Amino acid sequence: MKKLLAAASMAAACMGLMAGSAWAEDADYSVGVIFQDITNPIFAEVSDVLQTRGAEEGWDITVLDCKSNATEEIAQVENFIEKAVDVLVIYPVDEAALEPVCQQAADAGIKVFSWDFNLECAEMAYLVDNYTVGKAIGEQAANWINENYDGKCEVAVLDYASLPVIVERANGIIDGIKEGAPEAEIVAQDSAVDAATGMTVAENMLQAHPDIKVFACIGDGGAVGANEALKASGANLEEYGIFGCDASDEACAAIVNNEAVRMSISLGTAAEMADKVFECVQLMLEGGEYEKEVYKVANPINAENVEEYLAAQK
Repeated sequence: MKKLLAAASMAAACMGLMAGSAWAEDADYSVGVIFQDITNPIFAEVSDVLQTRGAEEGWDITVLDCKSNATEEIAQVENFIEKAVDVLVIYPVDEAALEPVCQQAADAGIKVFSWDFNLECAEMAYLVDNYTVGKAIGEQAANWINENYDGKCEVAVLDYASLPVIVERANGIIDGIKEGAPEAEIVAQDSAVDAATGMTVAENMLQAHPDIKVFACIGDGGAVGANEALKASGANLEEYGIFGCDASDEACAAIVNNEAVRMSISLGTAAEMADKVFECVQLMLEGGEYEKEVYKVANPINAENVEEYLAAQK
């Protein structure tokens, strides 16, 4: 667990260095990117790939971490407006709060690309059908409950209530479990988006409800944290099922090692998502026909296909 936290801290530190870098005056295009939380392994990897692709194409791509703070994110957008970037790629922490300043960016001639939110001012939006993704997580959890506990066990849901789109995912998880394993009981629900929080939340849930056997999570941060909590407690991992989303390296490693993580929904590898964003930004900048809404494809990764998935990433 300490290695996971150290890696997250290193990623955040690296992003801080990137944010302070000077803009290249001779770059073909300048792109400002703001993510909600660079300690999230997916966003950290996407940032690395985007900057590598940018360097190859002669673009200047600067990535900032707003640390899930809408006020800070607004200030970062204003800074990119002042620098007159060509494109703003943004994951809005608060859609309503960010729409006005992103509109200001659009009015200033900056092309806006919105991640996970369909901002009105955005020329393109990279989206997830979060309810459908959540439903898939819940269905996978329900199948495991039926196979291992005859449809009856206690379940915990790790959500992220501060983001409306993720609330939709949590609702899908709950519906998927209730429909697929109606006799299973959801006894706990709390927010956890990173591994450290997920570990603490899972420990508290297990203390209050020691018979929990399943953790259904909106993302792999919480899933990996729950897995670490079970390992730290000395629990028999065969008795537990953890289900998440993002198919992160840590979650996939747990699947390969036959730990408690049983499945994680892949919305594309970090490289695939970064390549798609780069492709979309290139279309916006250099012309070509495109739809405003671009949707990610959900694919469950489990013990049967995880090796193939990891090989594809390499």
